[in-house]
Amino acid sequence: MKSVEKNGVQPTKAKNIPWHIISGIIGLILGVTLSIITACYSNGVIGYLFAVVLIVLPPIFGYWVGKNGGIKLLFHEDVYYRLGGYVAFGLILFLLTWALFFFVIKQNNLLFDSMIVQKVFKTEISETIGNWGTKSFGEKVWKVFGKEHKVADLVNTWGNVLWLTVKYFINHLIFVIPFVFCLNFFRVGKINLSLIYFILYTIMWGIAIGTESVVFPYGDDKMAGSLVLFGRYGLWIWFSYLLLIASTTHFTWISSSGWLSGDWKKERKFWPIQFTTDQKEVFLYGLLFLLASCFAEARLFVHYNLF
Repeated sequence: MKSVEKNGVQPTKAKNIPWHIISGIIGLILGVTLSIITACYSNGVIGYLFAVVLIVLPPIFGYWVGKNGGIKLLFHEDVYYRLGGYVAFGLILFLLTWALFFFVIKQNNLLFDSMIVQKVFKTEISETIGNWGTKSFGEKVWKVFGKEHKVADLVNTWGNVLWLTVKYFINHLIFVIPFVFCLNFFRVGKINLSLIYFILYTIMWGIAIGTESVVFPYGDDKMAGSLVLFGRYGLWIWFSYLLLIASTTHFTWISSSGWLSGDWKKERKFWPIQFTTDQKEVFLYGLLFLLASCFAEARLFVHYNLF
């Protein structure tokens, strides 16, 4: 039987707050604000296209996030829902940081000397590869799709691209192993420590792109050029880290209920680490995306420094 109060009136149920509607409206407000700024800053087709994108995407992200649990998505058991939470909140954080530093702070090259821009290994064109190509192939020419290409030039170009791709990939692994894999061995409450690194990493990308700290030119339209450049290689590096973080949160070896509690306990054996099928897929995608993003960055570097 349903419970009733003494006066015979059935108690009313508390109404659920429509967070998906609220977050969608917040996303719309954010998108409209950023779109007005970008459209005013960059008059022309590119500026208006970015304005339309910024109006459309934030409300969609906001609605989806609100519909599927809001910030709880970051701790969802399903790796793909968790991934969606990282993408939504990460992009919002990146756009807010980029807008703050691009339109308000306006301090160029703020992070130029940081490790997010510079590399552990020196980035430069290898003359050894070009010299070997010239010595081995001389003036030999290949005809590809009706166009003639000097073999030595092809070896110099793509040899450097592949060499830099390997160096970039190793460079990223130097950071991924301690700050993603190792930090995921520890959890406080629901938060794996790699989530803190992901937040800082996203903010640093927003600052680097917003302050022209990267080594590649933005073009005449600084606003559009910064976001296009980020889309050409930075977005994929960032997304690779996201995939690797989201797919390894189950690495938790030691956890605590709170930051000040000190009640650390073991969650599993240190080794071996087991992956579900979905976790393994996302993990492999992360490594493949990281390799592809290294190739894209190497291709950009060779394009701007060899020709």
